[in-house]
Amino acid sequence: KVTRITAGNNSVMAVTEDNKLVTWGQNAYGELGTGVYSNKITPTVIEGVHDVLDVQGGKNHYMVLKTTGEVFVTGSNLYGQLGKDIGDKVRTSLFEKIESNLKFGSIAAGHTSSAAIRVDGVAYVWGQNTFGNLGNGTRDNVTEPAQITGLTGIVEADVGKTHTILRDYNNNIYLAGTNANGQRGDGTNTDNFNFNKSINIEDVLRID
Repeated sequence: KVTRITAGNNSVMAVTEDNKLVTWGQNAYGELGTGVYSNKITPTVIEGVHDVLDVQGGKNHYMVLKTTGEVFVTGSNLYGQLGKDIGDKVRTSLFEKIESNLKFGSIAAGHTSSAAIRVDGVAYVWGQNTFGNLGNGTRDNVTEPAQITGLTGIVEADVGKTHTILRDYNNNIYLAGTNANGQRGDGTNTDNFNFNKSINIEDVLRID
């Protein structure tokens, strides 16, 4: 029985009721976490990965949140989206732990960037930041989890290709990134490289 499921660019990953991972699809970047770079055309259990609470898929990388609050990542690291140093490689085919003493309660994977929310409501982001989508005031890529300062009580994140959304426990939302197509919903086309609270929508129960 599957309890969670997510899709990457050309792949799928699911969590079973006994907290294991099952995956299939494209694996050119090692995103399936199977230890090899060959595609899987049928659902395959990932050996050695247990106690999985959630899984999130980006374009060519996946994030796993374990019941311990630890985060593991696999796949492409071209823009630092894995949030860890893997040497001179730009990809890895095995799930590796993000080296941190922090305990996370939720995760989100975007196109080539990632986010995680600490159990006490502090948000961390990393990966590609070309569009200011990490909300740190710059457009520089980030290669390890970086805390978003000035925001507390965050319970959920969602990461797009060019923008990121956060939701707090009062059901307010905060957005950062490009706004060329109005994706910030603020009535303008002005980009913002810091997280700003949305004044046009309230009482949001979930973001996805």
